[in-house]
Amino acid sequence: MICWPQEKLHRIAATAWTLATICLVAAFVSACGSHVLEPAAAPTASTVWNKLDAGMADLYMDYQRVQEVGADEAGDVDPAVLGVDPRIVLTLSYQGDLAPIEALGFETSSDDGQGQASGVLAFEDVERVAQHPNVRLLSVGYPMEPEPDCHNNPVRHTPECDDLRDEI
Repeated sequence: MICWPQEKLHRIAATAWTLATICLVAAFVSACGSHVLEPAAAPTASTVWNKLDAGMADLYMDYQRVQEVGADEAGDVDPAVLGVDPRIVLTLSYQGDLAPIEALGFETSSDDGQGQASGVLAFEDVERVAQHPNVRLLSVGYPMEPEPDCHNNPVRHTPECDDLRDEI
């Protein structure tokens, strides 16, 4: 029986681990291509991604995946990104004028006049809209509904006002 010093055993194990790792990386690169080792470009302030909330970013990645490989090969993607002309209801935070953003494809359903609008946007227009300087954030959302004016309403016993009063 051979007794190796513990320090030598550690070096042998470390070398074996390193060789195994190199073999695994080599197998992965040969299967997937060398581009997997290229560092990804760091996001900059001008990218679309910093103007999408997490939910919107997930949906947009799913949409891009479907466009890249097709719906059958895309795997588990949100059904909202499938179809001939996939569109999403979203909330838009903006500054300045809304008209130039609408010209890029955002279809406004409501606007509070203070930098929040909701509407519909085709996924193919997400990048163009997000790159507009007036756009602050695109968030997955539902159309805004105006709250009932129960304070200035001469007939305050409407179902909407009664519901609002019950919540308070």
